[in-house]
Amino acid sequence: MKDQLRYADFPKVDDGRTYHVGVKRGEVANRIITVEDPSRALVIERLLDRNPKPFILDSGRGFLTITGRYKTIPISIISIFYGFSMMDFFIREVRQVVDGPLVIIRLGSCGSISHPNIGDVIVPSGAFSVTKNYDYFIHGIDTKDAFPIVDSPYNISKITYCDREMCEMLQREFSKVLTTTPIFSGLNASTDSFYSSQGRLDDNFLDENHDVINSVFQKYPNALTMDMETFILYHLSNISITTLVSPSQLQLQQSQSSSNLSDVDLLNGRKSLHQSRSSFDITSKQRCSMDVSRRKNNTFSISANNSNIHRPHRHHLNNSSRDLNSNNQLHHQYNAINSIRSTSALVVFCDRKTNEFISDDMINLLDPLCGEACLNTLIKIEIKESHNEEGSVWSNKLMDKSKKENKIVKMIKRKFSV
Repeated sequence: MKDQLRYADFPKVDDGRTYHVGVKRGEVANRIITVEDPSRALVIERLLDRNPKPFILDSGRGFLTITGRYKTIPISIISIFYGFSMMDFFIREVRQVVDGPLVIIRLGSCGSISHPNIGDVIVPSGAFSVTKNYDYFIHGIDTKDAFPIVDSPYNISKITYCDREMCEMLQREFSKVLTTTPIFSGLNASTDSFYSSQGRLDDNFLDENHDVINSVFQKYPNALTMDMETFILYHLSNISITTLVSPSQLQLQQSQSSSNLSDVDLLNGRKSLHQSRSSFDITSKQRCSMDVSRRKNNTFSISANNSNIHRPHRHHLNNSSRDLNSNNQLHHQYNAINSIRSTSALVVFCDRKTNEFISDDMINLLDPLCGEACLNTLIKIEIKESHNEEGSVWSNKLMDKSKKENKIVKMIKRKFSV
């Protein structure tokens, strides 16, 4: 970027464009499909309305943003490539430039470590992380540090959950477009490496990863797949704090949701989620109990002592101009609840049991069908107080693009061979 960057804590250029994703206000809609491969993003772009013409932006840092309308509803498609860091860049920077709630579906790939086969689809109800424990591999000069000082070379986290309503809706839409393809629901492991943390053996490195998959099954026997992004998507969605409510409102909301549920119901709801394998084997009561439990675990108090003048912009569902301090000046204790809702759909690209890999022909067949299912799910989710349309790239007032803009779009499509 040639423009001057400001604020090291959250870098932006003078016009408000973010550092990595490269977007500014009015270029990203509230409903988003995120994919790994830019060519997949451009395949889904073909399903968007032609009027107004979709906006396409290549950040130059690995992110491709496409924003338009699908059946008149504003939609963004953003490719982020792979990994925890790229998902973190995407979620945090998009959150900065979009007012109102975000609804995100990840359409990605994964490897099967259990029942799913090549070309099958999993909509993960929950995800956990598998990360390298670097202390295990660091040996000091002293004799006492010459051997590992921790028990395991890899850490396996607790489970974080998707939005249950979106998960069910997405499964239904996939069953419509992939009538002969099994649609699984269950647990996914997200890793910080495609190689070491997923148990791929490499004689060039001392990864100590020969037992990683067995360790995963020891902790989560019903784990189905492995990818590199879903856990971070669910985690950041569940800790986003863009909606402020008073304790009395929160207590009323939770009591209404859990009035007929005991503590045993809440626990069983969590356990049943781990054990699910088919598309609809979780009862509505169990899903409700899981959602109540998740909401309790992801609600926390906000400190009024934050004096960081470069604090990122705080978004509110009512688009008001209040910030956290103005709320805390009322001498009330406020609680924060996530306003990012997310789920994920993963196509099995490789089978770790057989070492089989998906063919290009199958990918070309599945990409538009999976994209259609994700789009049809997004437009059915109601969003109140969405981002202002005036001046946005999806505004009907901006239907005509200049020849220069059209030339840029064609150049991007050539770049990604679409």
